[in-house]
Amino acid sequence: MIDMTRIMDGMTVYNKDGDKIGTVDYVKFSDEDPNQPGIATVSAMDTADEQTIDIVKSFADVLTNEGDHLPQELRDRLNHSGYIRLNSSGFFESDYYIPLNMVTAVIGGNVHIGATKEQLIAV
Repeated sequence: MIDMTRIMDGMTVYNKDGDKIGTVDYVKFSDEDPNQPGIATVSAMDTADEQTIDIVKSFADVLTNEGDHLPQELRDRLNHSGYIRLNSSGFFESDYYIPLNMVTAVIGGNVHIGATKEQLIAV
């Protein structure tokens, strides 16, 4: 089982072919405990400290700004299952959303996914 809680902003992301496709810009964990599916995680508002407030604000920004480009059904699905927002390199590159179920490994400072860049959700 992959420990999704090890995924952090700034980690390098590699596609299924081993090519670097960008870095983690933001990670939103699922509504369930990633290490114990079926068990709900503690809400961010349950621990109201400065870091939690920043995380909630970042998440709200994703949904109100970039999330506007996503259909509501897709936005709801990503929020429930969890996702990584990928920051791609290149001036004309889009940012991408990676559902957490596409993560195949978290090794050191790297996240590996079982998809190509073309299979991801572009914004």
